[in-house]
Amino acid sequence: GTGTMATGEKRIDVTRLVMYCHDREGAEWTGTSILRTAYKHWLLKDHLIKLGGQAAERNSMGVPVVTHDENTTAAEADKIGRDFRAGATSHVRLKPGTTVELIGVTGTTVDTVPLVKYHDEAIGRSMLAMFLNLGHDNGARALGATFVDYWLLAVNSVLRMVEEVQTEHIIRDLVELNYGPDEPYPSLKFTDLTAEATPTAEALKALADAGLITGDRETENDLRRRYRLPAKPAPPTTDGAVEDAAGSPVADVGIPALITAGVIDEDEGRKMLKLPGKAPGRRDAALSQGDDGSLLGRVAHLAELALALEQGHR
Repeated sequence: GTGTMATGEKRIDVTRLVMYCHDREGAEWTGTSILRTAYKHWLLKDHLIKLGGQAAERNSMGVPVVTHDENTTAAEADKIGRDFRAGATSHVRLKPGTTVELIGVTGTTVDTVPLVKYHDEAIGRSMLAMFLNLGHDNGARALGATFVDYWLLAVNSVLRMVEEVQTEHIIRDLVELNYGPDEPYPSLKFTDLTAEATPTAEALKALADAGLITGDRETENDLRRRYRLPAKPAPPTTDGAVEDAAGSPVADVGIPALITAGVIDEDEGRKMLKLPGKAPGRRDAALSQGDDGSLLGRVAHLAELALALEQGHR
């Protein structure tokens, strides 16, 4: 449009806007608020709460009735009744011939609490959030799980609307701006919201006994998170040790080949790889002093292998 703008206002072009319209009718861009059906119940509930407070304030003390003679004017009597308040130091001074009496309520007054509760439940139903109105009755937990499923369906439908709007009016526009109108554009997809329930120890044991779950680290950490326990520490990695061994002179020969040739034993190979502990099943034995088993002989054998490998590369 080209309407007149007030001083200090800045016009934003419609192409720079993204409209999220819920339950739009025709060309009406304002849409229909999700809270539309809950508004009337909220309005009536707010009025009932105010009435309940006024009734409690007025009727809990009683209604002051002032009787007077010619010594007290009607205006003075009205002021006495109007200003009378309950309190630890409340009092009234009267002229001779004037009395004040607090008359309680005869009959019954309207109880606003059931009406307030009804409108509370109606607000929950209008939002498919009936689980908010559940108490501690038997079966409330199972019924609440069903109510939560319905509520999540409604929330996920809102997510689908957000997906469509952002894909068509943000992602598509950015792709066309950078790569042209013929370039395919991705779609935004949200993961559906689900109710996350912490499984009981009995259920976990039954699943484990049936072989449906295993005690891997990822599963254990997820269970620790659900029970608000610290995560299991990651096992020590050997990536750095293997990288160090890859840069050593024996990398071209291969440590397993050296162990097979008897140049080094299993424990020496683990040390070269910087692995902790000893090789499983290794039996300690004293080194012989011959050239075939001594440390000096092994080093000579290793040098011969490295020389032969170098000549082969040439």
